[in-house]
Amino acid sequence: MQQQSNTICQLPKRPQRGENLNKDYRMKILDSNHFELQFLKDIQLHIYKKEVKHLFASIKNEIVSQGIQSFCITGANIWSFQLQRNNIHITKVVDETKLIVDIKYVKTINLKDLTQYNDQQSINISKQAINAILKQIHEKRNMKEFFGKGKFYESVMNCNQKFQEFQIAYLKGFRNVYCPGQNTPLLQIDYSTKLINTDSILNFIYNFQGNRKQLQEQLQHTSGYAMYSKRFYRILGIDFSKTPQSLMENGKMTYYQYYQQKYKITIYDQTQPLLVH
Repeated sequence: MQQQSNTICQLPKRPQRGENLNKDYRMKILDSNHFELQFLKDIQLHIYKKEVKHLFASIKNEIVSQGIQSFCITGANIWSFQLQRNNIHITKVVDETKLIVDIKYVKTINLKDLTQYNDQQSINISKQAINAILKQIHEKRNMKEFFGKGKFYESVMNCNQKFQEFQIAYLKGFRNVYCPGQNTPLLQIDYSTKLINTDSILNFIYNFQGNRKQLQEQLQHTSGYAMYSKRFYRILGIDFSKTPQSLMENGKMTYYQYYQQKYKITIYDQTQPLLVH
């Protein structure tokens, strides 16, 4: 009995060999935003572990006085080109709160050698180290990182007449991503622009037409820019039970007194709710 076969699809045939290869194969020039990283010399980076979540400016000055002149904070670690093997213990009172900061030397890495390895642990450490160096470079250019996503923006808002009509400004910046290449590390650089609504959140609250629940949903997980600190904050919600005359968590001063003493800001509207971030 003869076996029958059904053709489901026709497989593509290999192109015939010919002299006119340009007809079948063409060279393509690809523009890329990935730039090769080259280290001209060994880079010794010293890693320290800190035992406090946030470092205030006054505490940073104490670290400088202890011998670590230039450093960058990434997560729970401090990266620096200066070596300080002795533990650093700092006690400081900030806003009537006693803070104890312990900084301990962990290890030293050679970044040039580390970037040549392709294992995941080496890639992660190289990424953290290069991000720390890039952060120092951007901060020297007076650029700030927002929300820790590798995006650095200029501190000056751009707002021309057309943008002012719509109450919009923008910040220009860059986004850096470390990428391990096949033979050499790469740095991906993208332009980044952040649009800013120049209308104040207080005006938005007063002009909102819905109820409080709808207002909560509208502002939750958005970001607000504080002019006094030049920082963005993620808004988690609105506490309508508190006003500038309410006592802070320490129970010793009101929000009105706090902002007046620390930032020299006078809050004129004593009925506005508290933004939680």
